[in-house]
Amino acid sequence: MRRNNREKPRSIPPEPAAASTIDLVALQLLTENDAPIGNNRLVQALEEAGIAVAEATAGRALSKLVSQGLARTLGKRGRVVTPAGREKLASLQREMMRRQRSARLVDVANIGNVESLRDMLIVRRAIEPEAARLAASRPVNTRLVRIRARNIPGSGRGGTSERRKDDSSPSEQG
Repeated sequence: MRRNNREKPRSIPPEPAAASTIDLVALQLLTENDAPIGNNRLVQALEEAGIAVAEATAGRALSKLVSQGLARTLGKRGRVVTPAGREKLASLQREMMRRQRSARLVDVANIGNVESLRDMLIVRRAIEPEAARLAASRPVNTRLVRIRARNIPGSGRGGTSERRKDDSSPSEQG
């Protein structure tokens, strides 16, 4: 709430997801254009993406990209993307694809009928073998690494029942 006419209203900082979306749009715009980009052009691109921001907000977004080394300023003409900016754009695009895939998977997981259940089981059948292979290829504790290094029989069964020769009882060694 404003106390007097001279005090400016506080702006609410954008959510992290919104900030990364603004960065994504800005970096795409900078990458797609050979000419330097200014605040007005970014405002237009954001409006086309369904994000309404003031020109000052667009300017701050571009300044942030410059301060992070993702863009550089060409005097009063505007900003252009840097090689680091192109790499960041690729990273943001990969992250957006992951989010979209996750959202689709969540949609499929909301079982409302038999067809949805069947679809989910098909997706699980496709994903689970790869997930198991990846999990098995990345040992997560040192005991598993030691077991594999010693090539102890039965180490593929998992659990804690594996014993080394020297751990067996004297009657079993005979």
